[in-house]
Amino acid sequence: MSFEDDYSSGDLNDINKPYLTRENVQLSFLYQEDYIIKKRTYQQQYANIYFLRLVHIRPKIVHKAQEKWDGIFVKKKKVKRASRLLDIVHGEICWIIGTVYIDAPLKPNILKDIKKDYWMISSTNEKYIDSTNNDVILEDEYGRIRLVGPKILQEFLVTGCVIGVLGFETRNGNFQVIDICFPELPYQSLIPKEIDTKTNKYVAFVSGLNITDKTCNSLTLLLLSEYLTGEIGGRKDQIASSQIVQFIIAGNSIGSSKNNNEFDKKKTYNNTFTYNPIPIKMLDTFLSNICVTTSTILMPGESDPSNVLLPQQPIHFSMLPNAKHYFGSTLTICTNPAWIEIDGIKFFGSSGQTINDIYKYTDKIDKLTIMEYTLRWQHCAPTAPDTLWCYPFSEKDPFVMLEAPHVYFLGNQEKFDTKFIEGENGQKIRLITLPVFSETGSIVLLNLSTLECEQVKFSIHSIMSNV
Repeated sequence: MSFEDDYSSGDLNDINKPYLTRENVQLSFLYQEDYIIKKRTYQQQYANIYFLRLVHIRPKIVHKAQEKWDGIFVKKKKVKRASRLLDIVHGEICWIIGTVYIDAPLKPNILKDIKKDYWMISSTNEKYIDSTNNDVILEDEYGRIRLVGPKILQEFLVTGCVIGVLGFETRNGNFQVIDICFPELPYQSLIPKEIDTKTNKYVAFVSGLNITDKTCNSLTLLLLSEYLTGEIGGRKDQIASSQIVQFIIAGNSIGSSKNNNEFDKKKTYNNTFTYNPIPIKMLDTFLSNICVTTSTILMPGESDPSNVLLPQQPIHFSMLPNAKHYFGSTLTICTNPAWIEIDGIKFFGSSGQTINDIYKYTDKIDKLTIMEYTLRWQHCAPTAPDTLWCYPFSEKDPFVMLEAPHVYFLGNQEKFDTKFIEGENGQKIRLITLPVFSETGSIVLLNLSTLECEQVKFSIHSIMSNV
């Protein structure tokens, strides 16, 4: 059932009601203690986060690998696990666990970046890999070994994912891979019972508002605001929009101006960046308008006024002098990425950086498939801190996925796309890529009772053609 027709399944007497109300939902944020950085120190090394990741995920791979490879005999000898890479016996088939490192020539290099800062304009590669020279290395606390063979070339891997591999050491010291094991989808809590179709509730997503001082989509943004507040369309449209119980803004609310782009092309550390207050004022006005009637979650993105390192911290309320009056009621600011629970449905999502960076390791698979891989790896940002900036955590890797969400969304993508996946233990997950609103004029609506979703477009031209 589409969102546009959904009002027909509700109480038709709503058309005659003098006013409409929105259903209330139970809203909470999960794992916030892991994502909120209370005290920032940068003296610790990034090696800690790799160690913590390996220690946490390794037991899960041990369990999966035992299910997969126990009982295999080669030349009447049972295949066993080498607990450390140092324990590999030359020529004997065994299985090992470690963290993947992709040695790709096009990956960012801090020393090269510094050289470019002084001698040339820095360039950003669209891809980290090429077709001829990409070494796959597996490492643990004690050593590292190069993985070879057709099997390792067929599987999609990125730096930072923890895997198990079955194989043997070759004469030249490499590890010939026969099979690969992932931790697979983590545990998932039960989906709450379906909500009665007469009281269907929708969650609306938007990303990439990209507000600037010369915002060309201001009228489209106004349409979105009036749609959410029920000020546009006929009575049936208002009834339909009243079923939106939560609005999530998934990053990049503030756009990069032309001057900012020119600044980024050549890094000169002695330059002073001129702050432009107009975009954040426009965002403040937009939020203060919609929060009158709509419960809203604001997530920071790459271009927003927040820290660069993941997890990005919530946009400070002092930057939103009008909208801050709704904090604690209809406006909530969160981290990027974030875990959100709405009426028992668990959402996990980011503004896009986590998957966009992984996408640079491949030219064969799409973003939805990469999102599925992160679930199978049980890690939402494996390339951090290698090619994706993150805070140097020393006690826990917060990007490890302790459970599977019911909805996994990714902001600021080229187009809307969706996929529904099921795990071997009954996990059911809705994957969604959210389009850039400033380019498409689109938002995405998710039905909480069915987890079905669809795209809604706002167009000034279509409205003018009907006048």
